[in-house]
Amino acid sequence: MPCRAGLLQDSVMKHTAALLPCAIAALCFLAPAGHAVQSATVSVDGGAVTLIVAEPQASEITMRGALKVDLKPGWKTYWRDPGDAGVPPQIDISQSENVSGVTLRFPPPVRLADAYTVFAGYDRSVLLPVEFDRQTPGASTVRASVFLGICEHICIPVSAMMEVAVTPATGSSLDGALVDEAFAALPGAAREGFRIIEAHLESDRLNIFAEVPDEGPWSVFLDGGGRWSFEIPEPVAGSGGQVRFSLAVHRKPKTGTPASGFAATLTDGARSIDQTITPE
Repeated sequence: MPCRAGLLQDSVMKHTAALLPCAIAALCFLAPAGHAVQSATVSVDGGAVTLIVAEPQASEITMRGALKVDLKPGWKTYWRDPGDAGVPPQIDISQSENVSGVTLRFPPPVRLADAYTVFAGYDRSVLLPVEFDRQTPGASTVRASVFLGICEHICIPVSAMMEVAVTPATGSSLDGALVDEAFAALPGAAREGFRIIEAHLESDRLNIFAEVPDEGPWSVFLDGGGRWSFEIPEPVAGSGGQVRFSLAVHRKPKTGTPASGFAATLTDGARSIDQTITPE
């Protein structure tokens, strides 16, 4: 019997050792989100907006956050480049303390329509990721003036002023989870089998060729930088894992294509990627 007990003990120890890495990985996966602080919620026509800022590590210069746009049923808001009409979300942090810059980022949009046009945007509540640059580590106060359009039958431009004082150990892990959720929803990087492979600008038409998964439906969204405007792109041909989008150019500057190219988001329904394209 002692021998059998010894064998059993050895077996248990071996199984425990084998499972330990999995247990550690599970604990890491279930680790609580960092803390974040939110502003007062500002009610607007069609919904409400709230700014959330995550507490950075002591030595970090940058901060992450999210602009939470709550929409009532039937209301919509715009992507970074809605199209020929619309008000893209904007954020001004010039009145902030120890905050020197801001970048507003966007999850993949969908095609929406109102009585006048088709545009790129969101038809449900959305978290827009925000990145803040700071002069130095330490306490910071974000004073953000936000301007965006919210639409039901017509677009209503709305503005809101929000303030968040960020100091250590003052936030909530629930708000931190919202910031994590916002960044997790961003499009991924281009990869083989899901990417734009070339783009050609011919007179007043832009043709985009992409490698795509077989499932679809596929769509591409372009940011014209405020100077270029395109018709709604739809796939016009596709086979063998590739698709072509053809877009008429509605508006363009006289100086030609921007040297930095166009920011593009390619989607297949459930997945999306961000990529910069420079047409030939």
